[in-house]
Amino acid sequence: MKPQDDVQGRAVAQKRKSPRTKAGKQPVLFQIKHQLERRIRVHIPSLKGDNIAKAALIYHLNDQHPSWRLRANTKTGSLTIEVDDRFPPLKFTQVRDAVQNFLQQFLNDPDGHIARRALDPRGEKAALRRQQGLQETPWWSLSAEECLIKLKSSQEGLNEQEVDRRLLKYGSNQIAQYQRPSAIELIYRQLANSQTVMLTGSAALSALTGGFFDVAMIGGVVTLNSIIGYVSENHAESVISSIGRLPPQVFKVIRQGKSCLVPDSKLTLGDIVILECGLVPADMRLIKAKRLQVDESALTGESMPVEKNADHTIPENTVLAERDSMIYRGTIITS
Repeated sequence: MKPQDDVQGRAVAQKRKSPRTKAGKQPVLFQIKHQLERRIRVHIPSLKGDNIAKAALIYHLNDQHPSWRLRANTKTGSLTIEVDDRFPPLKFTQVRDAVQNFLQQFLNDPDGHIARRALDPRGEKAALRRQQGLQETPWWSLSAEECLIKLKSSQEGLNEQEVDRRLLKYGSNQIAQYQRPSAIELIYRQLANSQTVMLTGSAALSALTGGFFDVAMIGGVVTLNSIIGYVSENHAESVISSIGRLPPQVFKVIRQGKSCLVPDSKLTLGDIVILECGLVPADMRLIKAKRLQVDESALTGESMPVEKNADHTIPENTVLAERDSMIYRGTIITS
């Protein structure tokens, strides 16, 4: 261990001291000095001159509330918390409980576990990754709150100006007209694959050597294989083209905290949709769900509806059929 690491380790492990007070008076852990709808300033005496406390406080609150923007000043002992208009306004009780919970843990942590976790470079990278929007993580591997942050949305929904901006940027919620391949193209695909070419070559060699029985057997295998491949691929093409031809519908959407009816073509990234039985209008990450069942047979071939769970975060490499926090366009909500 390097000397500077040893010094830092001993400093972190020291027991945190509570603010000094006069005899008979309880120490003031913090005071909320200034409060607006989206900005709150808190005075924390124990924060003065303590950079370790500052790092631990920022790390802890970022971990619990990723949507908060935090600034801490060790000269004045103040903490400023802000949220922008994509998220719900700050609540006094929420800020009070979050700061109080941190201070109770931090001031009663003689071994310095909280401080060490905040100063761990891996922890800093994880916090930075959350703050940068988790762009490389698929939706099913994120929590509902992380998805809202990634989409720059909230459970209050988007405002009309943001909806117009996103529709202009991303386009309407419609699949481009799909050009379904003709029957001749599908048949050609079955005959042009490497396995069929090899079998045809074998049949030709057998014919040259007089093995006409082998030729008949190979011809039968090629024909049967081509028929099965054609039927399967034709069905898949029918499903794909039908998803792009879903009939126009309207859905309940929360925008600016109010429920309204919106055509499916006007849905955009970050919209909060209230789901009911029927067709799913877009690929979506569930926020809340209770005994929700979805028929995904069009995508997975599974004959029975599957139950969904909004609270699950699952590995990135999970196959589509097992992503139980996701629903997809063209599937059907049964209950």
